[in-house]
Amino acid sequence: MYLAEYLNQYSKSINIDKNISFISPHDTLYFELISEDIDIDIFSDETLLFSYQNNKSATTNGILLDIKNTNINIIINSGSCKIKGIFSNTISNYIPPFEKCKIKLENINSKKIITFIYDSEMLEYIEVFFKSIKNKTNDYNLIMFCKENDYIPEHIKNEVKIVYFDTILNKYKKWHKTIIYCLGSITKAEEILFFDVDMYIQSSLDSLMSRVNILNEEKILICKEQGSHGNKTLKNIIYDQQMPYFKSEYTEQIINLLDNDSILINGGVMAAKRKAFLRLESKLRSFENLGISYLDENEDADWREQALLNIALCMNNSIIELDKSFNKQLFNEKVVYGSFKELQEHNSMEKILHFNGNIGRKIFHKIKHSIGKEK
Repeated sequence: MYLAEYLNQYSKSINIDKNISFISPHDTLYFELISEDIDIDIFSDETLLFSYQNNKSATTNGILLDIKNTNINIIINSGSCKIKGIFSNTISNYIPPFEKCKIKLENINSKKIITFIYDSEMLEYIEVFFKSIKNKTNDYNLIMFCKENDYIPEHIKNEVKIVYFDTILNKYKKWHKTIIYCLGSITKAEEILFFDVDMYIQSSLDSLMSRVNILNEEKILICKEQGSHGNKTLKNIIYDQQMPYFKSEYTEQIINLLDNDSILINGGVMAAKRKAFLRLESKLRSFENLGISYLDENEDADWREQALLNIALCMNNSIIELDKSFNKQLFNEKVVYGSFKELQEHNSMEKILHFNGNIGRKIFHKIKHSIGKEK
């Protein structure tokens, strides 16, 4: 059943320039949204399920889940759009932008969540990360995304809610991070924190949680890329093609997406409310075909999806820069520390240590057995 037909229209699509409310007859609504200038929110009863803002000609897609017999409110904040939607029955899997995995849908009703992505190949890092965050979660619930049939230690299983995913294309081993782009759609959380697992949290998260609580609902707290690249803007990096995950033959098409410029961000720590994550997903889906081509172009570039994250955040003008202490990126260190104590002495003011890059990895493996044990 098409949405337009259900609302007594004569075509398979409906033009919307004012608010609409109706009771959904089915569990799921898939839709395509075409607009030149739109700011739209869609609620199921009191829960925001979709949010999108755009001021140029574009098409995006959305999925409303678990909506049978709920009151659907389409709120037009400004502009107009055309929606072509079709109702469906309950689905068990959700495909995030760029189609690299299928997420097994679970009932995640927690209002505040801390999420991370598990991979047994990173188990040494995860053990350190998990110990460092375990007593700092406050009233947030831990949600862990994990590939089906991957090994998980029992002590971790007992402490987290696990959401499984299947890889669609196994060659994209490091691109499962696209899961975080749809946290607003696959959970009911109103406040969301995401962390990479190659991190050690050495101070309370209270200040970060407090900031999320009062944050503008369309903004995302995130740290700038550190090192020499962090001194350049996003457009500079895209044009220069210096970083492997920005090197592309699609440079001009990508630049054409950007009306503005922004800092270059590192996605190791992200904190935001539900609406910001929904707007991130809908923006990414608005250039999904280009994004897939971009990822397919260089399968060997680690973390290539972070380029797409940078682009979408810039398009949404949603970045609120966090102090670097919330994501101290150790790839930029000049020395490989000999002990955890020495690392802490040189980074005593940092809240979160990120063992990224070649130097970060070397530091971790040199000191991993003493992390958290030295006083």
